[in-house]
Amino acid sequence: MPLTAADVVSLEYSGQYSLAGVQQACESLLHGQVQAGAVEPAQLRSAVAAVAFEMALRRWLDDAQVSYQLPAHTLPAAGALRQLGLGGRRCELRPGILTNASGVQSVQADAGWLLGTSALVAPAELAAQRLAEEDIFIFGSVTGSVAHNLRETQRVAAQAQPLRLLYIPPRPWQGAGSWRSLGQLVLKSAAKQPLQVELGGLDRAHQELRCTLLLQPMQRTLVPEDFYCLRYLCVPALPDGVLGVHSPALRQTPVITPRQWQNIWFYGLQVHLCGWLNKRDFRSRSVRLAAGTRLRQYVRTEEVQLAIEMGQLRPLARLLELVRAAS
Repeated sequence: MPLTAADVVSLEYSGQYSLAGVQQACESLLHGQVQAGAVEPAQLRSAVAAVAFEMALRRWLDDAQVSYQLPAHTLPAAGALRQLGLGGRRCELRPGILTNASGVQSVQADAGWLLGTSALVAPAELAAQRLAEEDIFIFGSVTGSVAHNLRETQRVAAQAQPLRLLYIPPRPWQGAGSWRSLGQLVLKSAAKQPLQVELGGLDRAHQELRCTLLLQPMQRTLVPEDFYCLRYLCVPALPDGVLGVHSPALRQTPVITPRQWQNIWFYGLQVHLCGWLNKRDFRSRSVRLAAGTRLRQYVRTEEVQLAIEMGQLRPLARLLELVRAAS
């Protein structure tokens, strides 16, 4: 029986979701399976929204007094799928990220609009062995907006919205070559106001290393920690001047302009939990979409996808019944 708008669970978005998502996105740069320089800002923003979806789902389950299990800690990769256990089955969380203004307005007017969008799984992901046939996909959507460029970041800053701006240093700073100290790093900010900056990287033993400093305008600041690679710099406010970072070992001094900072904060509005299917049923009921297919959620598929309309999923209320019965 098709879902109705009443089956969609709509939850308010909390800024704490984005804060936690940014922290985990930064951690993914430290320990991910790909080099930080290969990660696109859009991947990090999507990863932030995926954390929000998981946190909202967990809060909803807590409110419903339904127990769940979190997977053993693994080193995250940027954009990695989130999982949790329910009723003895593994659940993979698959939120769509909706930032198109027209789509967001449609959902705000009627959450049932989402039932005409597509639940997507790439063929390679369906073929992967991480889920058994009876394990579950939980689909939904996170609505909100992002700041793609300097102008949009300046606009949200003028509205006193939170920012988290990242800069990923060039490849030689990423530890891809010989593993050696970067030397005594030196920072110098040309911003008019003091600037707080977090540096994230790895030490000699490949362990996570973070350092937060307050830079005074036009003063050299020595970094006390010994970085062997520097994966990112993060600031909570948009600098109005350049920031230089010098490595004596590399003999390089990247100068970061305001335009080079990437804002990865997700300005969320709502989290919508739409429905679920187990892996076997998704395989049998989904259709194959070619790369470049236009979807109702105003995006084109970048690669081949398997899809089923959200309205054809099973209601989450039924999932909770099954979980309670199994406990």
